[in-house]
Amino acid sequence: MHWFISCSLESFNEINFSTSHLKLSRAIPIQIGMSLLSGSILVVDDNSLNRLLIKKVVNGMGLSIEEADNGPLALDMLSIEKFDLVLLDIRMCGMDGIEVLKAIRAIPQHNKLPVIMMSAVDDLNTIKKCLNNGATDYLTKPFEIKLVQSRIYHAFKAATRNPDNDHARTKERHSRILIVDDEPLNLSLIEHSLKGNGYNLRLMNNPVEALQVLTHEDYDLIMLDIKMPDMDGVEMLEAIKQNESIKNIPVLMLSAMDDFGTIKKCMESGAIDYISKPFKKMLLTSRVASCLRAG
Repeated sequence: MHWFISCSLESFNEINFSTSHLKLSRAIPIQIGMSLLSGSILVVDDNSLNRLLIKKVVNGMGLSIEEADNGPLALDMLSIEKFDLVLLDIRMCGMDGIEVLKAIRAIPQHNKLPVIMMSAVDDLNTIKKCLNNGATDYLTKPFEIKLVQSRIYHAFKAATRNPDNDHARTKERHSRILIVDDEPLNLSLIEHSLKGNGYNLRLMNNPVEALQVLTHEDYDLIMLDIKMPDMDGVEMLEAIKQNESIKNIPVLMLSAMDDFGTIKKCMESGAIDYISKPFKKMLLTSRVASCLRAG
């Protein structure tokens, strides 16, 4: 499996670049608004270039990193060393990532270890298989670096909370979520996907009115479409982050635009995460839960 990367010394925007321009002599700095983390990550990938780039992303966050180029080695390392998170590629020679994930979850002390799966495969069956076998999250290659940092950062933050805490579980189940999208069908689909989780949902189709609502109603998460008339999603996101009273509410961006420029702009403007349309229900519910735990 090969993952090509194209970047310059001035910009590390996409993990999708040509190796002839690859110069990774220094760590990629952490995003503004994120504090440095303390802990260690195990990266499991049979491609040395992938591991090198992930190392630069992780080191810039203050984390230490160990590498494994195959599944059996990763399992051996997990048996003798303590790791706070695993980044696990799916397509590897010999023992693939899903087999490794199953083996990790079969070990009692690693039952709740955060594991983020990485793959160039974006089909629903693969995502379902990963999540059903205990994956914490799923990243599709090629990546936008700020999105990778955000997923790692919030997986760490969520892992520091006690998942067995009854109060925390009850609070998450009753979280208030504001969903803003000008398309009624999208609002209906999101509502249908989330309504069984106990969330209190408020659906709105006008971003200007939604901003007014945020001044007098409390929410735990905002889900925000990008392409809307009058005020687009990025403009609303920027307005939220400039308002002292609501700037700390996590914002999950929704869009059919899956290009790196759009994702980068959302992450730089303060979004906690980004999910592409058409929505995969299982991935949407998992991403919402992750954002709420990290928020």
